[in-house]
Amino acid sequence: MEYVETKGKIYSREAYAQAKMLDHSLWYGVLPRNITPSDIDMIIDNDGLILFVEFSSKTASWHTLKSFSYGQWKCHRNLVFNGQGKQFSALCKIKPKPDEDINSMTDIIEFSLMTYDKENDDVRESKLWTGENWKTAVQNLLGITK
Repeated sequence: MEYVETKGKIYSREAYAQAKMLDHSLWYGVLPRNITPSDIDMIIDNDGLILFVEFSSKTASWHTLKSFSYGQWKCHRNLVFNGQGKQFSALCKIKPKPDEDINSMTDIIEFSLMTYDKENDDVRESKLWTGENWKTAVQNLLGITK
């Protein structure tokens, strides 16, 4: 099998699972405002246009995420705001399948975006989009024309 065919694929499920099992609990009380480390599930960088992606089995709505994971929402908002139009975030709802890998391009049920609104110097949260629009949305955000 050629390297190009497997680029981005999970080679060892055990090693991947172990790498995701990070315990950040000892940071609680050490950092200001009792913040704890966060993670981002996927990042795509196309020559400085950067898309941060969070996958969730619960919601694709930033508003809903904010209600139960304020820190995660705020982290994405700050990334987008500080990117000043060159950084974007997506929240994608997925339905995990037992014993199957999640395909980050085709297994998206719905998603919403955070983009920078230059006119108002603020972050805009989009409506919910169906998963069928995911590939095109990613290409548009990253300035990919085909």
